[in-house]
Amino acid sequence: MWAELIPGAVVAALLLFVVGGVVGWAGGLRGFALLATAPALTVAVIAVASVVAPWVGLAWSIIPVLIALVVAAAVSRALGRRRPARPAARSRFSPWLAGAVIAAAVAATTQVVLSIGAPDAISQTFDNVFHLNAVRWILDTGSASSLTLGQITAQSEGLAFYPGAWHALVALVVQLSGATIPVAVNATVIVVCALAWPMAAIMLTRALFGRTPAATVGAGLLSVAMPVFPILLLDYGVLYPYQLSLALVPVALALTLHVVGWSRLRDAASAWQRGLLLIATLGGVALAHPGGFVAWLALSTPIAATLGWSSVRRARSRRARVRVFVAAAVYLVVGAALLRILRPPADARGWAIQSSMGEAFIQGLVGSAWYGVVPVVAALAVLAGLFFTVRNRSRPAILAAGMFLVALLLFIIVASLPIIPLRDIFTGSWYNNIPRLAALLPLGAVPLGAYGIACSARAVSRRIPVPRRRVALPVLGAVAALVGLAASQAAPLSPVPAAIATAQRNFDDSGTPALLSQDERTLLERLDEHVPPGAVVAGNPWTGTSLAYALADRPVLTPHLLSYEDERLRQLGATLGASTAGDDTCELAREFGVRFVLEFGPEEVHGGYHSYAGYEDLSESASMELRDQVGDARLYELVGCDR
Repeated sequence: MWAELIPGAVVAALLLFVVGGVVGWAGGLRGFALLATAPALTVAVIAVASVVAPWVGLAWSIIPVLIALVVAAAVSRALGRRRPARPAARSRFSPWLAGAVIAAAVAATTQVVLSIGAPDAISQTFDNVFHLNAVRWILDTGSASSLTLGQITAQSEGLAFYPGAWHALVALVVQLSGATIPVAVNATVIVVCALAWPMAAIMLTRALFGRTPAATVGAGLLSVAMPVFPILLLDYGVLYPYQLSLALVPVALALTLHVVGWSRLRDAASAWQRGLLLIATLGGVALAHPGGFVAWLALSTPIAATLGWSSVRRARSRRARVRVFVAAAVYLVVGAALLRILRPPADARGWAIQSSMGEAFIQGLVGSAWYGVVPVVAALAVLAGLFFTVRNRSRPAILAAGMFLVALLLFIIVASLPIIPLRDIFTGSWYNNIPRLAALLPLGAVPLGAYGIACSARAVSRRIPVPRRRVALPVLGAVAALVGLAASQAAPLSPVPAAIATAQRNFDDSGTPALLSQDERTLLERLDEHVPPGAVVAGNPWTGTSLAYALADRPVLTPHLLSYEDERLRQLGATLGASTAGDDTCELAREFGVRFVLEFGPEEVHGGYHSYAGYEDLSESASMELRDQVGDARLYELVGCDR
């Protein structure tokens, strides 16, 4: 059963690591940094290719990606010739690094597989209607441009921005693997959660603290110990694009350290190439989801602040100090402008606070946000990291602690700050939404916690007699890693089981699911037996009928729950069932190509009610004839307008 996921997962992995790997190699990256950076560069290549392809008359496929890949690699290589960097340090195989990546991949894959429950399961959530239909729209129209993807909601042509890098990636997986859209989505999610995210977290940790085995293993362990990222975003929303974007943010932070010269990574990249790699990564992060770009802005402030402070201290003249202050002012102004520009509309930022400041502080500090269960291993590691930061006061530790404290402060603000205008300034870019800010906590906690683990391991090693260390340290390290991994995944010491159980409820289609029941999905999957290609299907979108587009490849009248409905569409929704030949409603049905109606009953996602009287009680309509039925799910054909 799960074997049907393998082709999609293989294709997703090849896309994420080969495309970006070529660009990274041309840009001077080598070793693990090359592998970890590859997904971010792939997303950047896909994002740019998807925007440019329609301008040059190319339909979305692997061809525009390959063209963009060649151009990006050539530019990156050419920049390297302008100012060659010193040769990269020779990479050596590290069993600790390999073990950390493999263990994290296995744990994350297990978490996702248990959460979704089946390879073709779909998230029974509000946002998933848009995401699945957006992939189908790309396959149908041949355009994956972020500049036009929002047309699905706007129901009009022209500029309609929506970040589409994730959707473009999934569309490629569908094309190259032959998988269905739900299977391609789940395959892509597994690769992002099990490979891209842990490797990015490990890369940031190694950029800060070097190749220390304890820090490397600690980062891998912690990347799968706090389910507020990435599992929460698989459960809540569902927020697939934001999940991809945040998974790439640690790479952007590591490259930021690389650009300012504070990274412990060693490669053959010139300064020009490092700058290009950072810009490309940030472009990919932003076009996957702007929330990830704003997260980079926030989490990189400790780097900017430390750089500014050290520049002031090094300045030997008044003019030099003025230049530093001017640069700082420009940084703040540009940052504030970006925060404002990237904020969603006011009516989308109305989420309320849910706790006191004290409660929010504790929840964020120990990692119990959202699920209410403390991830004991991660909490102890983070607290140890803070302790050793205060004691040692090294720049890498201060930067790691600063990133975590920024994420913690943002979580406290969004969860508890009662001064709404001030709260909106700081967290409005994330919709003032608690889950979106909770997901930032692991991005700062992983490197800080890994530092705490490394310092603790160093303290323990000093107590072991020198002659015994060569044997004792690897054995103790392996045992501690295995025990820590097990403890980080099992109740009562971990929120992972609770997170999986919560996610399972949003993927389970038994009983009365929120969006699409088993009967309704069965009906959709055989829709092509009755509905010819091009015939438009109507229905109450809030009951799941809009998924006929993604799952059955048949156009629907309202492809998204928030699709704009003008007076004509509202009239169809109110009177189609009572239409007769020659009336206005029949003329509208003819105008929009509506020939079939799905009736899925009264249950709506989010438990609401939206009146679509023209799509209800159709068994009593003289204008409708039943064409198929599975349980209470029915497909009707509009015949009254032809009489």
